[in-house]
Amino acid sequence: MKRLQNLSNLNRYLRDFSLPQYPRGVKCSYVTSQADATSLLDKCAGKQVLLARPELRQTGEGDSFSDVIDTAVFVLAKDLGAAKTQEKENALFDELEGIADDILSKIDCDLTSGSCSLLPGFSIDEVIVTPEIQIFGSWCGYSLAITFRR
Repeated sequence: MKRLQNLSNLNRYLRDFSLPQYPRGVKCSYVTSQADATSLLDKCAGKQVLLARPELRQTGEGDSFSDVIDTAVFVLAKDLGAAKTQEKENALFDELEGIADDILSKIDCDLTSGSCSLLPGFSIDEVIVTPEIQIFGSWCGYSLAITFRR
Protein backbone atom coordinates (compact mmCIF):
# COMPACT_ATOMS: atom_id res chain seq x y z
CA MET A 1 0.00 0.00 0.00
CA LYS A 2 1.19 3.50 -0.80
CA ARG A 3 2.05 5.60 2.25
CA LEU A 4 -0.61 8.22 1.38
CA GLN A 5 -3.29 5.77 0.20
CA ASN A 6 -5.65 6.53 3.11
CA LEU A 7 -5.41 10.26 2.41
CA SER A 8 -6.06 9.61 -1.27
CA ASN A 9 -9.11 7.48 -0.45
CA LEU A 10 -10.60 10.06 1.90
CA ASN A 11 -9.96 12.81 -0.68
CA ARG A 12 -11.89 10.86 -3.30
CA TYR A 13 -14.72 10.13 -0.83
CA LEU A 14 -15.10 13.79 0.18
CA ARG A 15 -14.74 15.10 -3.39
CA ASP A 16 -17.67 12.91 -4.53
CA PHE A 17 -19.78 13.36 -1.37
CA SER A 18 -23.47 14.08 -1.94
CA LEU A 19 -26.73 14.11 -0.05
CA PRO A 20 -29.24 12.34 -2.33
CA GLN A 21 -32.12 13.19 0.02
CA TYR A 22 -31.63 16.88 -0.91
CA PRO A 23 -31.65 16.70 -4.73
CA ARG A 24 -32.19 20.42 -5.33
CA GLY A 25 -31.93 22.04 -1.92
CA VAL A 26 -28.31 21.48 -0.83
CA LYS A 27 -25.19 21.76 -2.98
CA CYS A 28 -21.95 20.04 -1.90
CA SER A 29 -18.60 21.51 -2.98
CA TYR A 30 -14.99 20.52 -2.32
CA VAL A 31 -12.63 23.31 -1.23
CA THR A 32 -9.01 23.73 -0.19
CA SER A 33 -8.73 27.10 1.55
CA GLN A 34 -10.75 29.93 3.05
CA ALA A 35 -10.11 32.06 -0.03
CA ASP A 36 -11.26 29.17 -2.24
CA ALA A 37 -14.46 28.82 -0.19
CA THR A 38 -15.19 32.55 -0.13
CA SER A 39 -14.72 32.83 -3.89
CA LEU A 40 -17.02 29.86 -4.51
CA LEU A 41 -19.72 31.14 -2.15
CA ASP A 42 -19.73 34.59 -3.78
CA LYS A 43 -21.53 32.97 -6.72
CA CYS A 44 -23.93 30.81 -4.67
CA ALA A 45 -27.35 31.00 -3.10
CA GLY A 46 -29.37 28.55 -1.04
CA LYS A 47 -28.01 25.92 1.33
CA GLN A 48 -24.37 24.99 0.78
CA VAL A 49 -22.14 22.22 2.12
CA LEU A 50 -18.40 22.77 1.83
CA LEU A 51 -16.11 19.81 2.38
CA ALA A 52 -12.50 20.77 3.06
CA ARG A 53 -9.54 18.91 1.65
CA PRO A 54 -8.21 16.84 4.59
CA GLU A 55 -4.90 17.05 6.48
CA LEU A 56 -2.90 13.94 7.42
CA ARG A 57 -0.77 13.18 10.48
CA GLN A 58 1.12 9.88 10.53
CA THR A 59 2.91 8.15 13.37
CA GLY A 60 5.14 5.13 13.09
CA GLU A 61 7.39 3.95 10.32
CA GLY A 62 7.64 1.39 7.56
CA ASP A 63 4.60 -0.86 7.47
CA SER A 64 3.52 -0.03 11.02
CA PHE A 65 2.21 3.50 10.84
CA SER A 66 -1.19 4.92 11.71
CA ASP A 67 -3.04 7.82 10.16
CA VAL A 68 -5.02 10.60 11.78
CA ILE A 69 -6.83 12.67 9.16
CA ASP A 70 -8.65 15.91 9.92
CA THR A 71 -11.19 17.66 7.76
CA ALA A 72 -13.89 20.28 8.13
CA VAL A 73 -17.41 20.39 6.76
CA PHE A 74 -19.38 23.63 6.64
CA VAL A 75 -23.19 23.58 6.45
CA LEU A 76 -24.19 27.09 5.43
CA ALA A 77 -26.92 29.47 4.36
CA LYS A 78 -26.80 33.18 3.51
CA ASP A 79 -27.10 35.37 6.57
CA LEU A 80 -30.66 36.67 6.98
CA GLY A 81 -29.48 40.30 7.05
CA ALA A 82 -32.21 42.88 7.57
CA ALA A 83 -34.92 40.18 7.50
CA LYS A 84 -33.42 38.53 10.58
CA THR A 85 -35.68 37.85 13.53
CA GLN A 86 -34.99 35.47 16.40
CA GLU A 87 -37.63 33.07 15.07
CA LYS A 88 -36.21 33.07 11.53
CA GLU A 89 -32.66 32.60 12.80
CA ASN A 90 -33.73 29.74 15.06
CA ALA A 91 -35.58 28.05 12.19
CA LEU A 92 -32.59 28.44 9.86
CA PHE A 93 -30.12 27.03 12.38
CA ASP A 94 -32.51 24.15 13.14
CA GLU A 95 -32.67 23.31 9.43
CA LEU A 96 -28.87 23.51 9.05
CA GLU A 97 -28.42 21.35 12.16
CA GLY A 98 -30.62 18.71 10.53
CA ILE A 99 -28.45 18.77 7.39
CA ALA A 100 -25.30 18.49 9.54
CA ASP A 101 -26.82 15.49 11.31
CA ASP A 102 -27.66 13.89 7.94
CA ILE A 103 -24.04 14.38 6.82
CA LEU A 104 -22.67 12.70 9.95
CA SER A 105 -25.22 9.88 9.64
CA LYS A 106 -24.20 9.26 6.01
CA ILE A 107 -20.50 9.19 6.93
CA ASP A 108 -21.23 6.84 9.86
CA CYS A 109 -23.24 4.55 7.58
CA ASP A 110 -20.53 4.55 4.90
CA LEU A 111 -17.90 3.70 7.55
CA THR A 112 -19.83 0.86 9.18
CA SER A 113 -21.81 -0.73 6.35
CA GLY A 114 -18.80 -1.98 4.42
CA SER A 115 -20.38 -0.70 1.20
CA CYS A 116 -17.84 2.10 0.69
CA SER A 117 -14.64 0.69 -0.79
CA LEU A 118 -12.74 3.92 -0.07
CA LEU A 119 -13.09 3.79 3.73
CA PRO A 120 -12.20 0.30 4.97
CA GLY A 121 -10.70 0.42 8.45
CA PHE A 122 -11.53 4.11 8.98
CA SER A 123 -13.27 5.28 12.13
CA ILE A 124 -14.33 8.67 13.42
CA ASP A 125 -12.20 9.66 16.38
CA GLU A 126 -13.78 13.05 17.14
CA VAL A 127 -16.42 15.47 15.88
CA ILE A 128 -16.64 19.10 16.99
CA VAL A 129 -19.70 21.07 15.87
CA THR A 130 -19.52 24.87 16.11
CA PRO A 131 -22.19 27.44 15.19
CA GLU A 132 -20.91 30.11 12.81
CA ILE A 133 -22.05 33.67 12.04
CA GLN A 134 -20.65 35.81 9.22
CA ILE A 135 -18.25 33.11 8.03
CA PHE A 136 -16.85 33.37 4.48
CA GLY A 137 -18.32 36.86 4.24
CA SER A 138 -22.07 36.69 4.75
CA TRP A 139 -22.82 33.06 5.56
CA CYS A 140 -23.98 31.40 8.75
CA GLY A 141 -24.45 27.82 9.89
CA TYR A 142 -22.29 25.11 11.40
CA SER A 143 -18.73 23.93 11.01
CA LEU A 144 -17.97 20.29 11.73
CA ALA A 145 -14.36 19.42 12.52
CA ILE A 146 -14.05 15.67 11.92
CA THR A 147 -11.05 13.55 12.86
CA PHE A 148 -10.71 10.16 11.17
CA ARG A 149 -8.37 7.45 12.36
CA ARG A 150 -6.98 4.59 10.28
